[in-house]
Amino acid sequence: MANTRPPSVLRPVLVVQHDDDVRAAWVAALKSAGFAATAVKSVDNLWEPLRQKRGWQAMVVDLGFLDWTETEFLDQVRKEKLVLPALVTAWDPNLANARACLAYPGLVFRRAPLHPRDLVNAVRAFFPAAPGTSRKTKAPAVRPPSPEALFELELKQARAIQARLLPEKMPNPEGYEIAARYLPASHVGGDYYDAITLADGRVAILVADVAGKGIAAAMVMAIVRTVFHSVAPHVKDARGLVLEAAERISEVLPPGIFVSLAGAVLNPKTDEINVVNAGHLPPKHWAVMDGLPIVSDLDVSGGAIGLVKGASLEKSLKDFTLTLQQDEQLVFYTDGVNEAMDEQEEEFGDKNLRVAVKRHGGQSAEQMAHGILDSVLVHRGMAPASDDITILAVRRIC
Repeated sequence: MANTRPPSVLRPVLVVQHDDDVRAAWVAALKSAGFAATAVKSVDNLWEPLRQKRGWQAMVVDLGFLDWTETEFLDQVRKEKLVLPALVTAWDPNLANARACLAYPGLVFRRAPLHPRDLVNAVRAFFPAAPGTSRKTKAPAVRPPSPEALFELELKQARAIQARLLPEKMPNPEGYEIAARYLPASHVGGDYYDAITLADGRVAILVADVAGKGIAAAMVMAIVRTVFHSVAPHVKDARGLVLEAAERISEVLPPGIFVSLAGAVLNPKTDEINVVNAGHLPPKHWAVMDGLPIVSDLDVSGGAIGLVKGASLEKSLKDFTLTLQQDEQLVFYTDGVNEAMDEQEEEFGDKNLRVAVKRHGGQSAEQMAHGILDSVLVHRGMAPASDDITILAVRRIC
């Protein structure tokens, strides 16, 4: 007679996973570990089985590349008193610090990609004695946290603070879309992006990268933000924005640290965008010429803030004013994009970036930024992140 497991032993787990192959792998892994897994493709599909209250004992939700606003379903789960132990995974580790995640009791966050083995271990940890596990009843001795653990806690808090310095929502002036994607590396870094609507309707845009990593880079990034918000409302063009910001930033830069940035001022009334580059990577311009899509670099250059100062910086800055046509896009980015390495230590590179920009040209700014990030992550595979990734796209839509 076959040896069957009593149905009451199985722990029902609700899984949200949009990718068909990953979903099948997760369900199979949970089933082999003694869990009864039911899987749906999206958070929208979560509500029907959740409200039916089938005795769910945990849920696993993959948010993929979604942003902070997509965690708000957790607030609704709490409001409807449907709270379950929850494992949430996403590519952006800062989602762990989203308000909805922090407010949800017992939530565990894991950065994507989540291997089926790690998924099972995380789900098992929700239960005192989950199927297929054996645990000693004697509780381990409580030890004070090590210096390393305390330092890691400080870094986690620093990353959370840093994430809150970035804009929650990008402005979309009439006739335009602006979208951004930011994926930090595991360490505290120095990437920064922003877009501010000025009193006359223009939009000041900035993408910056502080050379170096760690707390010092994060502190300089906070200074860049403060200066940008102080200077932007009073500038006439991108060149003036960079020069005035550089003067203030240079005064407080510690030795050995410099800032590269690409700045722009968009005028939706004239469809002109004035761009300047201070030691940064030139923005990509997607357009259609004679019926063919083309990707080109804007002809802008200049010295990085902290490396070049005063009159020398002013002399080095070369700005460019472009009149955007309908559907044309500008893409700003940091070197975490083209320097992203795969497991064979091959860089993503400028060629692959141009391919990604061309592939998503004609689409929305959101799709452009998301598509480039997706291409970088596919290239990187399981290799660790060596630097922050920041992408900002501007598209004229009419």
